[in-house]
Amino acid sequence: MQINVTWDQSVGSLPTGFVSAVNYVVNYFDTLFTNNATINIDVGYGEVGGSALGSNALGSSISSYVGANYNSLRSALLAQNAPGSSTLPSTSPLAGSPFVTQADAKALGLSSSPALDGYVGFSNSVAWDYTTAAPSAGQFYLIGTIEHEITEVMGRQSFINYAPNDYSLMDLYRYSSPGVRSVAAGGSGSTAYFSIDNGTT
Repeated sequence: MQINVTWDQSVGSLPTGFVSAVNYVVNYFDTLFTNNATINIDVGYGEVGGSALGSNALGSSISSYVGANYNSLRSALLAQNAPGSSTLPSTSPLAGSPFVTQADAKALGLSSSPALDGYVGFSNSVAWDYTTAAPSAGQFYLIGTIEHEITEVMGRQSFINYAPNDYSLMDLYRYSSPGVRSVAAGGSGSTAYFSIDNGTT
């Protein structure tokens, strides 16, 4: 995988530690994920996609989405021998239409669009720890926050709140017990969990 980063310079100069942390995550993901896909992400500091971050937000992401067809998604996952793909039935087990991030569609070979796949932004008003070590008291772990936001653009998202109209690729692997997929909203008392072996574990 190749992640191309565009630095949003509307925010002025960027702290050296911030740039290094983003580059660390990008390089790690480039080696961790082996799909032949190029993902384009705009990175902001104090903003995301040109809008200021909420006052309490450490980070935020905005993804580009594409409508998908369940059969195409299933076939692409099976072709790549993706973990859990063999548990997907021949017809969609969920009501509604699947939507995937554009980055997900690229990774599955369903899109080759060179367009921007999403935006990520990070707070410029908190004390960040720029290293890979556990942060000191009063600091926030920037590496983990960057990983969180970039993987949302890559497709680590749920559309359970939009059921029964839409669902995400990740929602196909959401179970409440072995063999029973769950579209119930999470929260206190939720029994939902992610599984690639038909809910066994």
